[in-house]
Formats: sequence, C-alpha cells, structure tokens
Amino acid sequence: RFTEPLLAVVDATRRVAEGDALEEVVAPASDEVEVLVDSFNAMVRRVRSTEQEIMSSNQELATLLATIPTGVLTLSPDNVQFRPNAAAAVMLGHTPWQRTWQPVDILKTTGLEELRLYLESPDHHRQRLEIDLTVGGETCRVEVSRRPLAGGGSVVAMDDLTELVAAQRQAAWSEVAQRIAHEIKNPLTPIRLAAERVQRRVAGLGGDLEHILSSSCEAIIAHVSGLQDLVNAFHQYAQMPTITPQPWSINRLVNETAALYVDFRPGLAIVTELPEEPLWAMVDPVPFRQALVNLIDNAAAAIPGPGRIDIRAWADDTSAILEILDSGSGLPTEDVRVLTQPFFSTKGRGSGMGLAIVDRIVRDHDGVFEIGNREGQGSRARISLFGAVVTQPDTAHESD
Repeated sequence: RFTEPLLAVVDATRRVAEGDALEEVVAPASDEVEVLVDSFNAMVRRVRSTEQEIMSSNQELATLLATIPTGVLTLSPDNVQFRPNAAAAVMLGHTPWQRTWQPVDILKTTGLEELRLYLESPDHHRQRLEIDLTVGGETCRVEVSRRPLAGGGSVVAMDDLTELVAAQRQAAWSEVAQRIAHEIKNPLTPIRLAAERVQRRVAGLGGDLEHILSSSCEAIIAHVSGLQDLVNAFHQYAQMPTITPQPWSINRLVNETAALYVDFRPGLAIVTELPEEPLWAMVDPVPFRQALVNLIDNAAAAIPGPGRIDIRAWADDTSAILEILDSGSGLPTEDVRVLTQPFFSTKGRGSGMGLAIVDRIVRDHDGVFEIGNREGQGSRARISLFGAVVTQPDTAHESD
C-alpha cells in the first residue's frame, strides 16, 4: 500500500517522458501516499483538458486559415521553407501546396521570384510591400506583411489588391478621359466647319490648286471625324450613367442587336444560339445593348475576310451567361486586365475604348467579363451575370 502506488507514479512519469499519453494512476495507497496519487491524477486531468483545448484551438485556427480570403504563409525560422494556407496556394497558382511545407527555392522556378526574395530577406519583418505575382500569364498585385512568431519563424499575410488597383485605375482613366474629351472637343467643330467652307470655296477653281486644296480638306475632315469618334468614346467611358436594372429578355437583346448586322459585310455570318424559353435577367437594356454592339464590332474587326460570329446565351444554377465567339485571328494576350485598359487596341486603330466600356458596363451589373482565345482559331468573350436570372414577370419586356 506504500511502495506500489509510488512505483505506479514513477512508471507513469517514465512513460510520459518517453512520449506516451498521460494516464491516471489506479493503485491502492496509504493515507500518506494518497495525497501524492490524487495530486498526480489531478495533474493528468488538467493536462488532458489543456491538450483538448489546444487541439480545439488548432482545429479552429486551421478552419479559419482554410476559409479566409487572405493568403497566409508560415515561414520556418531559417527562412528556407514555407507553408501556405488555401488562399495563398491559390494566389501562387499551386493549390496542392496548401498546408504542406515547400522549399522557398521552389518559387524561383515558378515565376514568383519577387516573393522568394521577400521571404529570404531578414530585413522585411516590419515592412509592408506591394509585389507582383505572375501566375498562368496573369499578373496580380499583392500586399505582403510579415511578423515574427514567438517560437521562431514568422507569418506572412498576403492581401490581393488586384481589384482595388483596377478600381483606382478605372477612376483615374475616367478623369483622364473626361479631361481629354473636354480639351479636344471644343476646337474640333470650328476646324471641321472651316475645312468644309474652304472645300466649298475651292470647288470650280480647276487645275492642281483645286485638287490639292480639296484633297487636303477631305483629309482634315476625315481626321476630325476620327477625333470626334474618339472624344465620344472618352465621354461615354467617363460619364457612364448609373444603371437601372429591370427584368429584360436576353433573347430579345441578342436578336435586336444581331439584326443590326444582317448583311453587315459580305461573307460575315452572325449565328445566334439561344434557349427556346426566353432567358430573363436583371439588366439595363441601353448600356447592355451597347456592350453587345462593342463586342460584335470587336469580333467583326478581328475577321479580315469571310468568317462567322456566334452569339450564345444560357443559364446555369447561379447566373445568366452570354458568349460571343469569332473565327478571327485571336488575341495577343489573354490577360483581361490588359485587354480592358482604356486606349489598348489589338487592331492598331480605333479608340481602344470598346472593351474598357464593356468591362465597365458588366461590372456595373455586378457581373464578370472574360475574354480569351478559342481552341483552334478566334477569340471568345463571355459575360456572366451572377444571381441575375429571373422568371418572366408580368411587367417584363416580351421576347421577339
């Protein structure tokens, strides 16, 4: 009754030292040893409770890290390994990396050199930096910040600033477009009127002088017309009105817009593929029709000769989807942020505002605009209107 419980306590302590789980001591004890055994068992219960709390906290932390949109990297004390959460793995373009240790050097071979340099540097513990991550041909702007951990190593937070930067750029372009439109528009009308007046005056002069003056006036008028188109595009982009969504038939919008291109150009076919039951969505028909016109114009310009433009619409469980495909020459890049920048043109002419206006209109409808190359030949533009599908209401506009 004296040595047996003592030996049991010693044996339990030895097993714990060897890494086994804590177990309470069950042994008869004398009054003198009973206090020791009870204290040991109370300690075992407290340690078990603490371990369970730690496990529960770790599970909660793991769930939090797996679901938050912020990317989190756990960095080893020697800065040679990192472990990303789910969001960080997506940002890095390697979802299998989540919650697994990876060598920092692997970033060198995956086009993420700027992040590798940041992780390897010991001087960035209290710095917030903005770096570019290029994944799958697309570049996103990420803010990274780093804090040391008490037990060694550090944690790096990664916030995707791409949408914020795009919104800031859009606001800046709107201001620039408004200023350009204002500064250019005022002198264009008198220049054109003066050129037309001169052209009328020289009519009948005859000889080389009439030819030179007339052709010069025609060139001036043509270039002024081009500048006026550019100004109108600037103005439309800068002064985009607030949309007023209402139940509208996508079938009707597509059919009405496609009808404008009947016999648009010899050899160019416009083919629509629409659901038998009209597809309804919450859209503002005026700007949305403008988006369709811009996309069809863009597709037609990419087809130098005979070709085909397909316009498709359908709905899935969460959205209405509109797709325009062409058989043209394709796109030089599939980075939608580049293609939708104001003044960016793949044709070497025009205002470069068409896709920027489309992207702006779709964003205003809380949708997503995507554009890229098709398999084989041509390009594909897609508009997804999330949560916008509606059933036909009594006040909706009938489909053609």
